[in-house]
Amino acid sequence: MLTEDEWRSICHDLIETGFFDSAGRPRTLKAIRSVMEKMCPDDLKLIREKLSIIFAPTPGVNGQVFPLEKAAHSNVQEQNQRIMVYLSPGIERLSQRRLESIVAHEFAHALLHAPNALEGWFIEQEADQKIRSWGFPVVYPD
Repeated sequence: MLTEDEWRSICHDLIETGFFDSAGRPRTLKAIRSVMEKMCPDDLKLIREKLSIIFAPTPGVNGQVFPLEKAAHSNVQEQNQRIMVYLSPGIERLSQRRLESIVAHEFAHALLHAPNALEGWFIEQEADQKIRSWGFPVVYPD
């Protein structure tokens, strides 16, 4: 369970970026907290190191993970490259259980896969295994 101070720190670092509509996305915000509270401490630490959460108004996709481009002058090594997770506004209408599963699935991709290796059928199975380890069901679209 996250303390309020830990949650405020996560919000400050990853959510209060100007790209998150807190008023319009309360269930998504609740799902993010729920997923982070169920992660093992090592996974939570790693996700905070790797992740930048960006919410965009594209309703056609439930979730997707993209590498953030390194600046041309950056000395950041590829393993330290940050990940952007896109979560559609459309998931706000889903059941909380399904919403949490989608958030967990995208976070699992961010943890498990190198930014330049986010394609291929096998990565879906690995992400599903990870979310099960956190106690979330794999919930696919109908």
